[in-house]
Amino acid sequence: MSRLLIFAVVFLFSGCSNTHSPQKNVNLTEADQKLISIIKNDIHIDPVVKTYPNTRWIYLPVTFDFFKIQAAEEPASSSKEAKISTGLRFLEVDFSERKFNISYDVGDNLTYPRTYGYTNTYSEAFQTAQRTMMTAIPRAYGDLAKIPDFFVIIFANVATGIETRLIVHSKDLLRANSDMSFGEEFVKRLIQKPTTGSKAIIDDFFGNHLDDHEMKWPEFLAELIKYRIEFKYTHSDFPPSAETVKEMLQQAIQALQGYSFDDYDGIKLNDLSSEKQKEFSRPEVWSYVDGASPLSVPAGP
Repeated sequence: MSRLLIFAVVFLFSGCSNTHSPQKNVNLTEADQKLISIIKNDIHIDPVVKTYPNTRWIYLPVTFDFFKIQAAEEPASSSKEAKISTGLRFLEVDFSERKFNISYDVGDNLTYPRTYGYTNTYSEAFQTAQRTMMTAIPRAYGDLAKIPDFFVIIFANVATGIETRLIVHSKDLLRANSDMSFGEEFVKRLIQKPTTGSKAIIDDFFGNHLDDHEMKWPEFLAELIKYRIEFKYTHSDFPPSAETVKEMLQQAIQALQGYSFDDYDGIKLNDLSSEKQKEFSRPEVWSYVDGASPLSVPAGP
């Protein structure tokens, strides 16, 4: 498993023409205000909290670098021995017509191992900020009878225009802060979006460029299914098998079984390399995957 990704669980995490919105931090609850206070006091970031009935978007404008490059313990090296591994060449997951649609291209990749004598890791400032966010939310909202379902956490470097996002269900985050045995599973439930860049982020201290909205269960679960599949094919200590259809269904089931969401009819698989499609009803999905059964702690509505 990627040590950088494990860390994300343990700790956890245009241009000058942008105008400063006068609508910063409006309609806040007491818990929202408490969160803002914690962030300001603990990591000295002036956050923007965008509120929706069951979703919070937490925008964190910063100027420190997310990554640092430094020399590795081992020098640069290369090998003439080819390595064949099963790779995920394309993946897209969405929800439409009451189905989770998974489009993918999986195949063998031939590579020659090579290192360049350096590592690219998260900076100390970024690690500290992410660790703080993983505890600040439970501190601010943990005592509420009704907590927003979803939190979208955005770190935005407003100097360089680089951004990274985390998406998490509130009950998963609260459990991760109180149940150490949940850590391995939480790694796969904390959705980490790829780092992206845009000129629109530069000098945007108020998150004006965001596509913030009320997140619904189908959107969250589609994101989670995609993330778990990516995790299986790129970070897991247990490589995927050659049974690609079964692997896709297993990861989808593992994403779905942790929550009380059943307002869907099935899963549709679209293999782009073979141009074949397969549809599975909800009962077929559960019977197709050996040992699939709901987890004991639901996090649904």
